Amino acid sequence: MNNNQYKPAIVVVAYNRKRALNRLLQSIRESYIPHDTQLIISIDYANNNKDVIEVANKFDWKFGSKEILLIFAPQ
Repeated sequence: MNNNQYKPAIVVVAYNRKRALNRLLQSIRESYIPHDTQLIISIDYANNNKDVIEVANKFDWKFGSKEILLIFAPQ
């Protein structure tokens, strides 16, 4: 497989800190990002994470696809 077949991805892990997530996402967006780069935001889910989920959902990613994963801890 040659290098032209690989697509970059950025994975962000978040939990319970909406301001920190917002700052990180803004910094990433201001970096040099190749076209067709996937953004994956993985959120460790808790009932108090609604603000973090909202930040992730509202973030506009223009460099490729965006996927938000909500990770639930087993009970």
